[in-house]
Amino acid sequence: MSVRLSSRIVLFFSLISATSVHSQSLEFPYEIPEYDFIHYDSNRFKFEEDNTFYQHFLAKFSRLISEGSGQISVVHIGGSHLQADIYTERIRSRFQTFQPGNNGGRGFIFPYSVARTNNPPNYKVGYTGRWSACKNTQEKKKCRLGLSGISVTTTDTAASITITFPAGNAVFYDFNRVRIFYLADSISYDCSVISPARVTGIERTRPGCITFALDSYSDSLIFSLEKTSNIQQRFTLLGISLETDDPGLIYHTAGVNGAKIPSFLRCSLLPDHLAGLSADLVVLSLGTNDAYTRHFNPEIYRQNYDTLIRRIRTALPEAAILLTVPNDSYLYRRYTNPNTEKVREVILDLGREHHCGVWDFYGIMGGLNSIIVWQRFGLAKRDRIHFTRKGYTLIGDLFFNAFLKSYDDYIDQRPPD
Repeated sequence: MSVRLSSRIVLFFSLISATSVHSQSLEFPYEIPEYDFIHYDSNRFKFEEDNTFYQHFLAKFSRLISEGSGQISVVHIGGSHLQADIYTERIRSRFQTFQPGNNGGRGFIFPYSVARTNNPPNYKVGYTGRWSACKNTQEKKKCRLGLSGISVTTTDTAASITITFPAGNAVFYDFNRVRIFYLADSISYDCSVISPARVTGIERTRPGCITFALDSYSDSLIFSLEKTSNIQQRFTLLGISLETDDPGLIYHTAGVNGAKIPSFLRCSLLPDHLAGLSADLVVLSLGTNDAYTRHFNPEIYRQNYDTLIRRIRTALPEAAILLTVPNDSYLYRRYTNPNTEKVREVILDLGREHHCGVWDFYGIMGGLNSIIVWQRFGLAKRDRIHFTRKGYTLIGDLFFNAFLKSYDDYIDQRPPD
């Protein structure tokens, strides 16, 4: 059966009112709070009308909605806003509760607690043994990194990592496939997965990636190590992807506190990991930390971003890419930061050159000095860089609403069946 959405969806509640399309109840009220300082009319993804990459993504999403078939993979990369995974968790839950059957699984995670840094609240991490961490923000450290931008290494064969999901999550995540990304070489220990479900198959589809198939769905796992050769000396974990065989959308996220574009350029395994996740859409939210300086050079920023986009295009020649403009922020809590406007111009130019979409959150939130207004309304924190949970929730809703607008345009322009 073909499904068409009502045209010109502007706010989430207008989608709910179209009961002929979506009669089921959704977990969240799809309504965005009204603030005079937010430019709601500008809240959309700016893709070229004939952008084949994004049209392909929208077509896959349409098949998922209308037929309940296919899996869609989105990968979102950034800094501290993403490591906390508050606004991206909101985006993920919006996509996956859009209608029944959209939940494709939790996707890519990293056990940040093992590296002694903040972990997203939507999954819990426990561990045993001694682990050392390496981050892409540590310029003097020499380590091979991938999508997560961070690694943890142990020489202790008794070391383990436990992943569980708290009961209060907006979306229930279970999985029947566990994919481990690790540093593969001759001195690496073997690894295994223990869960309430039984492992029925192990597949090594590419170097540094091992997939464990389970005979049923589970919502917890223990990751453990085994030394099977005398030459094996250590194990380096680069990330875990928790997946299902079900149709749906998977929203992978990877963020490192303080990360700049050169931070992810140091991640030599990033292209391989993106290809391993078969990303249909890559969202890049980078620039806040690059612009957090009195000596910002737009040309260097542009060269770095251009290099990163080209690497992603090489790894994923058919994927859509969306660039998000950073939020307004203050330098050292005291000074307005005009660098973000320069970042915005670079991103808009790169979007045109590389046929990427742009989500201009800087303009949507109000532009220069708007972070002060967000702070007054309890939406931004005192550091005038980060947001409160209320603010991050609003950003996630704005992002998803921008997607709905482009999807609605796609439905309106599609020839009738």
